[in-house]
Amino acid sequence: MTPKDKTQIGKSWKDSKTRGLRFYVSSKVCPKGHLDYRITANGGCFTCGMTRPLSTKHKEYTKIWRSRNVEEKKAYTKEYQSRSEVKAKRCEAERRRFLSKLRGSKITENLGLEEEIQDIYLECQKKTEETGVRHHVDHIVPLQGKNVSGLHVPWNLRVITMTENIIKSNTFEGGF
Repeated sequence: MTPKDKTQIGKSWKDSKTRGLRFYVSSKVCPKGHLDYRITANGGCFTCGMTRPLSTKHKEYTKIWRSRNVEEKKAYTKEYQSRSEVKAKRCEAERRRFLSKLRGSKITENLGLEEEIQDIYLECQKKTEETGVRHHVDHIVPLQGKNVSGLHVPWNLRVITMTENIIKSNTFEGGF
């Protein structure tokens, strides 16, 4: 692995430290056997730093930083979302999802099930208004699952809370 910004890599720890760079080149192998760039601040291996899970302390710090820097975070997100490669990725994902739904809609069209699907979406909207908690229409078998893909048909839809749907993400909990 290598850092994305090559301008942040110095020739040695001393060079990186004096120039204020984030990484430096090292010929030493880390304890896990990586021969990689090192982080100037702590001398740690770049690969180890990228694969290590975040500590609770780091997660708490990040949460506090985000709450104090709302505007800065919004500006960064806006700039990130405007990048052409990010837009292309999102566009491709939306296209795949649309095609999956289209495949299911042709089935519902042929079987005359459009009203049933519309009723499910109306039920979702009604539950949100009644409870004050946002609800989503969930595909029980995801449209683009890793192991199995479902269809956009009434028997594959259910109304659940937004939180449950986000936690479930693109997974299928049932079995065959």
